[in-house]
Amino acid sequence: MADNYNIYAPWTASAPVAGAVGASVSQAGATGEKLVVTDFSATGDLTTLCTIESPAGTILWRGRNPSSGAYVIHLEPGVLVAATNTAVVGRLAAATASSEVSIGGFKVKG
Repeated sequence: MADNYNIYAPWTASAPVAGAVGASVSQAGATGEKLVVTDFSATGDLTTLCTIESPAGTILWRGRNPSSGAYVIHLEPGVLVAATNTAVVGRLAAATASSEVSIGGFKVKG
C-alpha cells in the first residue's frame, strides 16, 4: 500500500478538448519515479469507454461512462502504479461535443 512508498509530490493533469472527438491527457514520470494514480474524471456527452493506461496503449483500468455528463472515480492508493520512468495516460474514447479528462495522484521514488 501507499504507506510503503517514499511519497514526495502530488501531481495532476487535465485536457479539455473542443469538438467531436474524445480526449486524452498524459503525465510523464521522471527518471527514478513512479506515478500512483488515485483520481480519474471525464466529462463528455456520450456513453463511452474510459481508460487509464501506462505506457500508452497498455490498459491498467477500464470503465464506461454510463451516461453523458461527469464520470469520476477515486482509487485506493497503490491500486494503479505505473512502472518507474513511465508516463500515465487518461482517455475518454469519444464525444460529439466538448469533453475533458483529468487524472491525478502522487509521485513516489521508484
